[in-house]
Amino acid sequence: MIVALSLGLCLPLFPQGESTQQQEIRRHFQSAQEALKSGNTAAAAREFQAVLAIDPKNVDARANLGVMQFFQGEWARAAEQFQGVLKAQPNLTKVQAYLGMCQKRLGRTGEARRLLENSFSGLQGAVQTRAGLDLVEILYQAGDIDKAHDVARVLERADPTDVDVLYAAYRIYMDEANHARDSLAMAGPDSARMHELMAQHLVNEGDLVSAVAQYRKALAINPKLPGVHFELGEAILQNSLSASAVGEAEEQFRMALAENPGNANAEYGLAKISAERRDWKGAIAHYSRALQLRPDYANAHLGLGAALQEAGEPDEARQHLLTASRLDPLNPRVHYRLSVLYRSMGREADADRELSQFNKLKEDRDRVRQVYQQMHLSSTAEDTDQERDSKK
Repeated sequence: MIVALSLGLCLPLFPQGESTQQQEIRRHFQSAQEALKSGNTAAAAREFQAVLAIDPKNVDARANLGVMQFFQGEWARAAEQFQGVLKAQPNLTKVQAYLGMCQKRLGRTGEARRLLENSFSGLQGAVQTRAGLDLVEILYQAGDIDKAHDVARVLERADPTDVDVLYAAYRIYMDEANHARDSLAMAGPDSARMHELMAQHLVNEGDLVSAVAQYRKALAINPKLPGVHFELGEAILQNSLSASAVGEAEEQFRMALAENPGNANAEYGLAKISAERRDWKGAIAHYSRALQLRPDYANAHLGLGAALQEAGEPDEARQHLLTASRLDPLNPRVHYRLSVLYRSMGREADADRELSQFNKLKEDRDRVRQVYQQMHLSSTAEDTDQERDSKK
């Protein structure tokens, strides 16, 4: 039985030699289906009601009528239909979900949560997304962040491009991160981890000089703090590519490897430094080592592909660049490198395709960057206005 109109209407099956009553019910279902195809929901509703006049226990008609009423905002009437269906067949997960969504809109949050939690694991497609978002909101408002997180993760995996799902996940993850940050600040305001967290925040804000200073403070407090030598090296490289900065970053990466020989990030950092010095043999060795430690390291495949291309190994380069494209298809640098490689191999059509993909992804990233910049400027302006008002 299909209860979601967006998925179509399912006609009940009757055995051969059906009765006159069954024939009449079938005609009403067929008329309802035709009405839905033409967008005439009022006519479809009349057909379902006609079926119920003949057979008040017909769950197909009652469920479809309930879905129609749900989407028309008639939640109390829809809830009555769904309750009638579940009285006859208690284990219909879609109907449970729709009833739960009705109950949420009617303010019956406890009952809505019970129904949505019971049905969620058995849902798929649009119904799963709609019911899951309602469940996330109920859990979030109740302060049950762990459960809300779990539901959001399921929704993300099912539909990773749905903007409502992504927003719900973002809100939960930000709350979790902010809670952990505040707890860390209270527990150890001058701890090495707090300085590391501050450094990471400054990197994201683009203040690399201050970030480097915070990383140094973290290491001064705890010289063996795991992962910080690599992060400091990265921040130094992002801030400057002068000979002295590159040398200092290299020292940090080597210290990270001495601390943990299995640190693929540190090998990747040394590979980038070799590439910056145009030492392709060294770059290939370090990128290869990083991939031995982490075979699905997309940036290492990209770097190795670029180094092999520069070293005159186009076929091997292509294999690594294609792997990088598979692992990180939204990275514009991968497609740019493939376009250059294909052009050098005389494969113009492939080069044009990759260049087109590069331009599209670059434009998308530029738009996202502009949105973030506007948000930052707006936030800065609001802070300035508040500060000005506080001094009046």
